[in-house]
Amino acid sequence: QATFNRTAVKRVMQDALPTGTPITGTMVLITAGAAKVFATQLLETARQVQQQWKSGPFGEKDDHDAVHQPLRPQHVAEAYRRLQQRNSLPPNPRSQIPALLLP
Repeated sequence: QATFNRTAVKRVMQDALPTGTPITGTMVLITAGAAKVFATQLLETARQVQQQWKSGPFGEKDDHDAVHQPLRPQHVAEAYRRLQQRNSLPPNPRSQIPALLLP
C-alpha cells in the first residue's frame, strides 16, 4: 500500500498554514490520510473516464486494453472536473477569502 511521505506532508502544511502554527503528528497523519483518499478517488474516476472514452464515439484508437494503458493528463483533468461537478471535492477556502487578503 502506498503512503504519503509524512515529512513532505508536514512541509506542505507549514507552507499552507500561518507561520508559527504548531503542527502535531496527529495533524500530519490525518492530512496524509485525507490526501490519500482524495488521490485514490481522483485516480479511480480517471480510470473510469479512460474506459468511457475508450468505448465512446471518440475512443482512443488503440488495440490494447485501456486498463493496461497509462492515464493521460486529459483523463485526470476530466476526473477532477467530474468530481467538482458532483460536489465530491471540499470547497476551496481561497475562493471564500476576499481578494484583498490573498498573498
